[in-house]
Amino acid sequence: MNTATAATQAGVTIPTIRTWCRRGVIAAIKTAGRWIVDAASLAHRIAIGAMRTTRKEATVTTDHNALATEARELADRLTPKRGCHPADRKGGTRDRASGTLRARGHAEHAAALFDLADKAANPAHPDHEWAGDLLNFHATRAGHITFNPATQGYGLASAELDKARTAAANIRSIG
Repeated sequence: MNTATAATQAGVTIPTIRTWCRRGVIAAIKTAGRWIVDAASLAHRIAIGAMRTTRKEATVTTDHNALATEARELADRLTPKRGCHPADRKGGTRDRASGTLRARGHAEHAAALFDLADKAANPAHPDHEWAGDLLNFHATRAGHITFNPATQGYGLASAELDKARTAAANIRSIG
């Protein structure tokens, strides 16, 4: 069969079939500048691809309330013991306190973003539009070009929670 027929049968592009022919992924011979593909070899390749794509995808069910609670608890655990530390002042050294405050800031920000995402996802909430506008602002600052607050707000909050977790883990290494 020719490359166009093989591409249609395999559900890939013609250049992909040509690449498979050149690399020997499928059995084919070149006659008069055109590839003639062996049907049995192509069927075998399609079967291999089907085996790879039939794996069960892990379904991730996210409990946004649990993540928001985790962010709040992390912020509470990272409360500094005293007031202003030398690391917080201009010219201060990087120490355990500066990492604690950085991690706490990310955790508090994540908790606030989860609250905003809850409001943005609920059109009946009185602060729905305001929360969406504020999430759009945060998304723009984070580098998002297009952003839907109702569907992507939780993703933005989860990313901030990941930053808080990373910063909290780094505190122990600074020690």
